[in-house]
Amino acid sequence: MRENIRAILHKVANAFLPGDVEFEKILNAIALAESNGNPNAEGDGGWSIGLFQNHMRDGRGRGYTKEQLLNPLFNATLAAKELVKYYNRGKQQGLSGANLATYVSKFGQRPAPGNEVHAGRNYGRMVGDGAVSTNEPQMRSNTIANPEHITTEQLRQ
Repeated sequence: MRENIRAILHKVANAFLPGDVEFEKILNAIALAESNGNPNAEGDGGWSIGLFQNHMRDGRGRGYTKEQLLNPLFNATLAAKELVKYYNRGKQQGLSGANLATYVSKFGQRPAPGNEVHAGRNYGRMVGDGAVSTNEPQMRSNTIANPEHITTEQLRQ
């Protein structure tokens, strides 16, 4: 990921949770999973825009212009405002590292099926966590009805 994008994500992470390096790493991991760190990325026929692929029709990008969502600082701030809630919930449940990144992506980002696993793997690669592998079982999108009470075992299902 480009250094200026990392600097933006550092700034955004510190605006929400000053000094929390894990939240910053999770933002980086999710941005890589969603857009490969490309602030100009567009998906879903032009509805999902920017670093976090904020969806203009059905998601957190609703009500904003494409130009606003293409601004990486705006896009990341909009995403982090929601992701921090799931980050804190996951931490309260004892999740950390790649499991926490997967949880935050799955419930806070609501990505295309499978992208939450990419976020977990990206986190593992960033910190050199050999426990995250391409053979890791993927979470099923309908496995967990209540993200408030998730276990590490449920994340691996």
